[in-house]
Amino acid sequence: MGRFLVVFALVTVAGMLSVVRQLPAAFADSGIETEVRRDMESALDLWRDGRYADLYEQVIPTGKQSKETFVRKMTIATRRPTCCWDKVQDVRVTVKNGTTATVRAKLGFEEGVEAEYITRTFKVVKQGDVWRFSQADIVSLAAGSTRKKYLQKHRSNHAENSR
Repeated sequence: MGRFLVVFALVTVAGMLSVVRQLPAAFADSGIETEVRRDMESALDLWRDGRYADLYEQVIPTGKQSKETFVRKMTIATRRPTCCWDKVQDVRVTVKNGTTATVRAKLGFEEGVEAEYITRTFKVVKQGDVWRFSQADIVSLAAGSTRKKYLQKHRSNHAENSR
């Protein structure tokens, strides 16, 4: 009888260990990464298409900016997402719980005729059926590089003045 209890205990412990080892894999396969990526691509598509009022509905609004202010800022922004395969790359989602996660991704942007890639980490929150990104993150990405334009403008003025 004692030998039977030892074998039973070993089998039980082995079974519990295999379940514990499978928990992270099961959580990763829950589809959250796919949902987050889909919602990120959807938001970038709205931005690229100039549908800023619809994009506003997919971001986490800050108390400081109205929908109209957000749309105005996005309308005058110099940078917009690229299309197709280079829009979002190297996505890594870290799930904190069922409604909060962080996303690290490489995003492609067009600014004029130039393309650039920015790798950034975003905090995302699930509200309803949609994973939403921070409004401040979207606006800061849209703003583009004003320093670069400032330097180019002043360099060209300097070149004209030296002639």
